[in-house]
Amino acid sequence: MTAVPVPRLRLIAPLALLGACSTGGPQIPVGFSTAFEVTSSDGGTTPALRAINGTGAGNVWAVGDDGLTISQSGGEFQVAPSPGVTSGLGGLSAFDIHHTFAVEAAGATVFAWSNNQWSPLGATRADRAAAATWAADASDVWVAGNGIEHWDGTTWTLQVSTGTFSALSGSFRTDVWAVGAGGIEHWNGSTWTAIPAPTTAGALTGVWTADQFDTWIVGGKGTVLFWNGATLTQLPTQSTLDLTSVSGTSNNDVWAGATDGTLLHWDGTSWTTRQSTAGKPIIDLWTSPGADVLFVDGSGAVGRYVSP
Repeated sequence: MTAVPVPRLRLIAPLALLGACSTGGPQIPVGFSTAFEVTSSDGGTTPALRAINGTGAGNVWAVGDDGLTISQSGGEFQVAPSPGVTSGLGGLSAFDIHHTFAVEAAGATVFAWSNNQWSPLGATRADRAAAATWAADASDVWVAGNGIEHWDGTTWTLQVSTGTFSALSGSFRTDVWAVGAGGIEHWNGSTWTAIPAPTTAGALTGVWTADQFDTWIVGGKGTVLFWNGATLTQLPTQSTLDLTSVSGTSNNDVWAGATDGTLLHWDGTSWTTRQSTAGKPIIDLWTSPGADVLFVDGSGAVGRYVSP
């Protein structure tokens, strides 16, 4: 990644905000709606958002093409200037509204948000493709992609040298999960351990963990796996959709996004589906207690689903 001092405000100026967050402003309608959309006033190419994450209701980040970064801190989404970052961003994580991490799309750089801008985190990680991040604090950051590495506040250390991983999640510094083509890996605070997936599971794409007894993994062909602290079980979903991402608030409120724009919801007993009229593939989604379900999809916008 070459950091060229592009005058980012030229790109950001045409972007428009549509809608308001559910913590203030107009009443948000039940069902699917647009939470944030980017537009180009000059008819040029519009950058798309690719990843979303947050720390609680009203505190949300999303990133995408050309360094596009938006944030919500108790109110409407706002474009956050990102000078010097021209590459696409993804693999987003945050442990509070002021500490956010992202990866360079199709690259190796990990970025940290500080002093109202993105800065590379540590030395260049040559030949170590980055896909996802998860952080407990500023001196405990994980990145997964081509292997798994750890940032201790000073240096990067390679922890898992083989395998390709596309998603990370953690509930605490002693409970971190990575999934992808490299399988399933779990960090217990001292070692990474491979957890065998059922042979019937599809390609693994997303993971969300609430605590050491409550981890959810999704993948192709409707795959949903649940970890109860001791055993990994495949749950029937009655769906053959390829699932891309997963988030939730508890073990009876779990959401998964699919490639056809469908949201699957687990209420503790069964799975039900909500179909968006847009039908765009859901790329990433996020929710937390008191928050709506927010997602980025193939339209490049942030979508919202509000339950009845």
